[in-house]
Amino acid sequence: MEPGLIAKTKEGLTVHVETTPSSDGPDWRDEEAFRSHYRAHGYAVARGLLPPELTDEIVAFFRAEVKPYRGPILRQLSVRMEENKFSPEGFMTNTILSVQDLTAEELKNFRRSSLEALTHERVQRVLKSLIGEPARCVESMYFESNSRGTITHPDHHFMDASIPGEMVAAWYALEDIHPGAGRFYIMPDSHLLGTDAPRFAHLKRFYEEYEALSLKTTGKFQDNASEINAALRVEHSRMLGRGLAELSFYAPLMRKGDVVFWGSRVLHGSLKPDDPSRTRNSLTAHYIGCSQGYVQYGAPAELYLQDVNGMPVHHLRPARSQREG
Repeated sequence: MEPGLIAKTKEGLTVHVETTPSSDGPDWRDEEAFRSHYRAHGYAVARGLLPPELTDEIVAFFRAEVKPYRGPILRQLSVRMEENKFSPEGFMTNTILSVQDLTAEELKNFRRSSLEALTHERVQRVLKSLIGEPARCVESMYFESNSRGTITHPDHHFMDASIPGEMVAAWYALEDIHPGAGRFYIMPDSHLLGTDAPRFAHLKRFYEEYEALSLKTTGKFQDNASEINAALRVEHSRMLGRGLAELSFYAPLMRKGDVVFWGSRVLHGSLKPDDPSRTRNSLTAHYIGCSQGYVQYGAPAELYLQDVNGMPVHHLRPARSQREG
């Protein structure tokens, strides 16, 4: 993909790739305008939300601590403990799941700095405005490289707040993300799919069928063999490719410190990289309001919370200690 214009999702759908800054929404400091944009379009981009010295610190500790580490780490795709896997160019390809659960002493600075970003005062301020109350973090991931791209999906098929659609996700650019590195993309307004909104009303029946397939899939996702889930993902892909062929996605230009927030019903994914020499160092996290429960695969999930910088953060197992570091 040449920098600039058009790319395709894994489903063959069109993505408009931004290569120069645009006015894609209000400044995050204008809380009312930022919240209004988020609620109207399902997403909002907070330019320069994280301090550059913090993003640089996270990437430096990732390179110094995580990449040389030889122990197993929980991974996003397999949801299993695995050692690092690298591309021929030397970039980690198996995304870390749950940075808050990296308890190895060798990884403590990477964990600490990552959590500082995910619970940063500015992040908490934006989330409180979007959700309407203080937030808690229920999941996180770290990417250096994305060798295959990510299928188009809404998060609520897999996780959500107990009030459907109220979970907020965030993607943190820890460096300037090159167009060939596998950009994050989103479909503005797609939280309105399945409704009578004028832009999507004619797709209402299609989206009902898509949601039905998704509920069938996620209800048994944890019990299915990986081959069955892979086949279901292909079925999802083909259905989306047919049903949304007339629509397009948007890959915002993401520079170091930028954060894009989106709702759990918004369609999004990431492009397959076409320049293997480029990294996409980034964090992702999912948040719910402190008064809300957490739902995974359609069922309530227990939360194991520890306080980090004044924000409750869910760990995948009960902590043996309340010490954070």
